[in-house]
Amino acid sequence: MKKLLKVFIVMTAFLFAGTSTLYAEMRNDLVPNLMKENLNGQLRIDEAGTYILQGNLKGTVVVDPGKGDVELVLDNATIEGNNGPSIVALSGDHLKITTTDNSVNRLLDGGKDSLFNGTVYSMIDTVFDGNGKVDFFAYNDKAVVVENANLVFNGGEYDVMSKGYGISVQGNNRYELVVNDGEFNFFSDKEGFDPNNNATFNGGNFNENSLPTDFEQTRQDSFTPVNQNT
Repeated sequence: MKKLLKVFIVMTAFLFAGTSTLYAEMRNDLVPNLMKENLNGQLRIDEAGTYILQGNLKGTVVVDPGKGDVELVLDNATIEGNNGPSIVALSGDHLKITTTDNSVNRLLDGGKDSLFNGTVYSMIDTVFDGNGKVDFFAYNDKAVVVENANLVFNGGEYDVMSKGYGISVQGNNRYELVVNDGEFNFFSDKEGFDPNNNATFNGGNFNENSLPTDFEQTRQDSFTPVNQNT
Protein backbone atom coordinates (compact mmCIF):
# COMPACT_ATOMS: atom_id res chain seq x y z
CA MET A 1 0.00 0.00 0.00
CA LYS A 2 1.37 3.37 -0.99
CA LYS A 3 2.28 5.53 1.95
CA LEU A 4 0.58 8.91 1.91
CA LEU A 5 2.55 11.60 3.66
CA LYS A 6 0.30 14.28 5.06
CA VAL A 7 1.96 17.55 5.92
CA PHE A 8 0.40 20.62 7.49
CA ILE A 9 1.75 23.95 6.30
CA VAL A 10 0.76 27.38 7.52
CA MET A 11 1.50 30.33 5.26
CA THR A 12 1.49 33.72 6.93
CA ALA A 13 2.34 37.04 5.39
CA PHE A 14 5.22 39.04 6.80
CA LEU A 15 7.68 41.66 5.58
CA PHE A 16 11.45 41.46 5.52
CA ALA A 17 13.07 44.66 6.71
CA GLY A 18 13.81 47.06 3.91
CA THR A 19 11.59 45.43 1.31
CA SER A 20 7.92 45.42 0.44
CA THR A 21 7.97 41.85 -0.89
CA LEU A 22 5.86 39.31 0.94
CA TYR A 23 7.20 35.84 1.55
CA ALA A 24 5.81 32.69 3.08
CA GLU A 25 6.69 31.51 6.56
CA MET A 26 6.73 27.74 6.79
CA ARG A 27 6.39 25.52 9.83
CA ASN A 28 9.86 24.00 9.44
CA ASP A 29 9.43 21.95 12.60
CA LEU A 30 6.60 20.07 10.91
CA VAL A 31 8.02 19.96 7.39
CA PRO A 32 11.76 19.26 7.58
CA ASN A 33 13.48 19.08 4.18
CA LEU A 34 10.20 18.66 2.28
CA MET A 35 9.54 22.21 1.16
CA LYS A 36 12.10 24.95 0.78
CA GLU A 37 11.56 28.68 0.81
CA ASN A 38 13.89 30.75 -1.33
CA LEU A 39 14.30 34.45 -1.91
CA ASN A 40 12.22 34.34 -5.10
CA GLY A 41 9.16 33.85 -2.93
CA GLN A 42 8.69 30.20 -3.83
CA LEU A 43 7.40 27.31 -1.79
CA ARG A 44 8.82 24.23 -3.41
CA ILE A 45 7.29 20.78 -2.99
CA ASP A 46 9.84 18.09 -3.82
CA GLU A 47 8.19 15.01 -2.30
CA ALA A 48 4.86 13.35 -2.96
CA GLY A 49 2.21 13.84 -0.30
CA THR A 50 -0.74 15.91 0.86
CA TYR A 51 -0.14 19.56 1.75
CA ILE A 52 -2.70 21.74 3.50
CA LEU A 53 -2.29 25.42 2.61
CA GLN A 54 -3.78 28.12 4.80
CA GLY A 55 -3.17 31.85 4.91
CA ASN A 56 -1.27 34.03 2.47
CA LEU A 57 1.66 33.77 0.13
CA LYS A 58 3.00 36.27 -2.36
CA GLY A 59 4.99 33.92 -4.53
CA THR A 60 4.58 30.62 -6.35
CA VAL A 61 3.90 27.12 -5.07
CA VAL A 62 6.16 24.91 -7.22
CA VAL A 63 5.23 21.22 -7.42
CA ASP A 64 8.28 19.25 -8.55
CA PRO A 65 8.57 15.86 -6.80
CA GLY A 66 9.89 13.99 -9.83
CA LYS A 67 7.40 11.16 -9.32
CA GLY A 68 4.37 10.35 -7.20
CA ASP A 69 1.13 12.17 -6.45
CA VAL A 70 0.78 15.57 -4.80
CA GLU A 71 -2.44 16.93 -3.30
CA LEU A 72 -2.76 20.60 -2.43
CA VAL A 73 -5.61 21.25 -0.02
CA LEU A 74 -6.67 24.89 -0.15
CA ASP A 75 -8.17 25.96 3.17
CA ASN A 76 -8.85 29.73 2.93
CA ALA A 77 -5.59 30.35 1.09
CA THR A 78 -4.54 33.37 -0.96
CA ILE A 79 -1.59 32.80 -3.32
CA GLU A 80 -0.41 35.62 -5.57
CA GLY A 81 2.43 35.01 -8.01
CA ASN A 82 5.08 37.71 -8.11
CA ASN A 83 5.67 37.54 -11.87
CA GLY A 84 4.20 34.20 -12.88
CA PRO A 85 1.67 31.58 -11.75
CA SER A 86 0.35 31.09 -8.25
CA ILE A 87 0.80 27.32 -8.65
CA VAL A 88 2.99 25.53 -11.19
CA ALA A 89 3.41 21.75 -11.46
CA LEU A 90 6.57 20.69 -13.27
CA SER A 91 6.81 16.98 -12.48
CA GLY A 92 5.08 14.10 -10.71
CA ASP A 93 2.39 11.61 -11.65
CA HIS A 94 -0.76 13.50 -10.60
CA LEU A 95 -1.68 16.82 -9.04
CA LYS A 96 -4.92 17.16 -7.10
CA ILE A 97 -6.16 20.56 -5.92
CA THR A 98 -8.86 20.21 -3.27
CA THR A 99 -10.85 22.96 -1.56
CA THR A 100 -12.09 22.42 1.99
CA ASP A 101 -15.79 22.76 2.77
CA ASN A 102 -17.02 26.38 2.68
CA SER A 103 -13.53 27.77 2.16
CA VAL A 104 -12.88 30.78 -0.07
CA ASN A 105 -9.53 30.73 -1.82
CA ARG A 106 -7.91 33.29 -4.13
CA LEU A 107 -5.32 32.49 -6.80
CA LEU A 108 -3.69 35.35 -8.71
CA ASP A 109 -0.82 35.49 -11.18
CA GLY A 110 1.78 38.19 -11.63
CA GLY A 111 0.74 39.02 -15.18
CA LYS A 112 4.24 38.93 -16.69
CA ASP A 113 5.13 35.31 -17.49
CA SER A 114 5.25 34.42 -21.18
CA LEU A 115 6.30 30.81 -20.52
CA PHE A 116 3.70 29.81 -17.93
CA ASN A 117 0.52 31.46 -19.19
CA GLY A 118 -1.87 30.22 -16.51
CA THR A 119 -2.61 31.32 -12.97
CA VAL A 120 -2.39 27.58 -12.32
CA TYR A 121 -0.06 25.92 -14.81
CA SER A 122 0.47 22.16 -14.81
CA MET A 123 2.50 19.77 -16.93
CA ILE A 124 1.01 16.65 -15.26
CA ASP A 125 -2.48 15.16 -14.97
CA THR A 126 -4.51 17.49 -12.77
CA VAL A 127 -7.78 17.12 -10.83
CA PHE A 128 -9.81 19.85 -9.08
CA ASP A 129 -12.16 18.69 -6.33
CA GLY A 130 -13.79 19.74 -3.07
CA ASN A 131 -16.70 21.78 -1.76
CA GLY A 132 -15.06 25.17 -1.44
CA LYS A 133 -14.56 28.10 -3.78
CA VAL A 134 -11.64 29.39 -5.82
CA ASP A 135 -11.50 32.93 -7.21
CA PHE A 136 -9.05 33.14 -10.11
CA PHE A 137 -7.52 36.44 -11.22
CA ALA A 138 -5.69 35.72 -14.49
CA TYR A 139 -3.93 38.99 -15.31
CA ASN A 140 -1.44 37.26 -17.60
CA ASP A 141 -3.72 35.16 -19.82
CA LYS A 142 -5.65 32.07 -18.66
CA ALA A 143 -6.75 30.88 -15.23
CA VAL A 144 -5.93 27.17 -15.56
CA VAL A 145 -3.59 25.68 -18.15
CA VAL A 146 -2.68 22.00 -18.38
CA GLU A 147 0.01 21.26 -20.95
CA ASN A 148 0.14 17.80 -22.58
CA ALA A 149 -1.82 16.20 -19.74
CA ASN A 150 -5.42 15.57 -18.68
CA LEU A 151 -7.57 17.98 -16.67
CA VAL A 152 -10.58 16.89 -14.58
CA PHE A 153 -13.07 18.85 -12.46
CA ASN A 154 -15.04 16.77 -9.95
CA GLY A 155 -16.61 19.58 -7.95
CA GLY A 156 -16.16 22.97 -6.36
CA GLU A 157 -17.11 26.54 -7.22
CA TYR A 158 -14.96 28.67 -9.51
CA ASP A 159 -15.14 32.37 -10.30
CA VAL A 160 -12.76 32.92 -13.19
CA MET A 161 -11.64 36.38 -14.29
CA SER A 162 -9.20 36.11 -17.19
CA LYS A 163 -7.75 38.08 -20.06
CA GLY A 164 -7.75 34.97 -22.21
CA TYR A 165 -9.70 31.72 -22.15
CA GLY A 166 -10.65 30.67 -18.64
CA ILE A 167 -9.62 27.00 -18.53
CA SER A 168 -7.43 25.39 -21.17
CA VAL A 169 -5.84 22.10 -22.17
CA GLN A 170 -2.87 22.80 -24.44
CA GLY A 171 -0.60 20.64 -26.56
CA ASN A 172 -1.39 17.24 -28.04
CA ASN A 173 -5.13 16.84 -28.61
CA ARG A 174 -5.15 13.29 -27.24
CA TYR A 175 -5.30 14.86 -23.77
CA GLU A 176 -8.77 15.55 -22.43
CA LEU A 177 -10.74 18.04 -20.40
CA VAL A 178 -13.41 16.31 -18.28
CA VAL A 179 -15.99 18.17 -16.20
CA ASN A 180 -17.97 15.90 -13.91
CA ASP A 181 -19.35 18.58 -11.61
CA GLY A 182 -18.79 22.12 -10.41
CA GLU A 183 -20.08 25.68 -10.57
CA PHE A 184 -18.25 27.85 -13.09
CA ASN A 185 -18.66 31.62 -13.45
CA PHE A 186 -16.47 33.02 -16.21
CA PHE A 187 -15.64 36.69 -16.64
CA SER A 188 -13.74 37.08 -19.90
CA ASP A 189 -14.06 38.38 -23.42
CA LYS A 190 -13.20 34.88 -24.64
CA GLU A 191 -14.84 31.52 -24.03
CA GLY A 192 -14.67 29.90 -20.63
CA PHE A 193 -13.24 26.58 -21.83
CA ASP A 194 -10.52 25.98 -24.41
CA PRO A 195 -10.40 22.15 -24.47
CA ASN A 196 -8.21 21.59 -27.54
CA ASN A 197 -11.06 19.77 -29.33
CA ASN A 198 -11.22 17.01 -26.72
CA ALA A 199 -13.71 17.55 -23.90
CA THR A 200 -16.35 15.60 -21.98
CA PHE A 201 -19.00 17.38 -19.90
CA ASN A 202 -20.84 15.02 -17.57
CA GLY A 203 -22.21 17.71 -15.30
CA GLY A 204 -21.66 21.19 -13.92
CA ASN A 205 -23.26 24.62 -14.24
CA PHE A 206 -21.75 27.35 -16.37
CA ASN A 207 -22.18 31.11 -16.70
CA GLU A 208 -20.22 33.38 -19.03
CA ASN A 209 -19.91 37.14 -18.57
CA SER A 210 -17.83 39.96 -20.02
CA LEU A 211 -14.57 40.92 -18.38
CA PRO A 212 -15.06 44.01 -16.19
CA THR A 213 -13.48 47.14 -17.65
CA ASP A 214 -11.63 47.80 -14.39
CA PHE A 215 -10.08 44.32 -14.25
CA GLU A 216 -6.49 45.59 -14.45
CA GLN A 217 -7.19 48.06 -11.68
CA THR A 218 -8.11 45.26 -9.30
CA ARG A 219 -4.49 44.08 -9.32
CA GLN A 220 -3.44 47.02 -7.15
CA ASP A 221 -5.67 45.83 -4.33
CA SER A 222 -5.60 42.14 -5.17
CA PHE A 223 -3.59 40.81 -2.24
CA THR A 224 -6.20 40.93 0.49
CA PRO A 225 -5.19 38.51 3.24
CA VAL A 226 -7.79 35.97 4.27
CA ASN A 227 -8.17 34.31 7.63
CA GLN A 228 -5.39 36.43 9.09
CA ASN A 229 -5.23 37.30 12.76
CA THR A 230 -5.28 41.01 13.49
